[in-house]
Amino acid sequence: MRISVKLVGPLVDQLPTGGPLNDNPRGVNALSIIDDATMRTLLEQLGLSAELEYFAMINDEHVPSDVLAERALAEGDDVVLVPPLKGG
Repeated sequence: MRISVKLVGPLVDQLPTGGPLNDNPRGVNALSIIDDATMRTLLEQLGLSAELEYFAMINDEHVPSDVLAERALAEGDDVVLVPPLKGG
């Protein structure tokens, strides 16, 4: 299935060299992923650590972190991963 993925800010710097988003790491990327993929599957395909701090928007809806890893993805989903805001 195909989804779109966008990483925001310093998350791009966490991508490994040679990964699927290297051609356009700061843009919206169309990505093929297995049919029964979860967010965990997506992170593995992107080469990002499961321990990485971020929040996710899927189809413009925030997905709570306690269910995020097992959240199923569907054909045409738009996924945006955003680092947490820190500062004071």
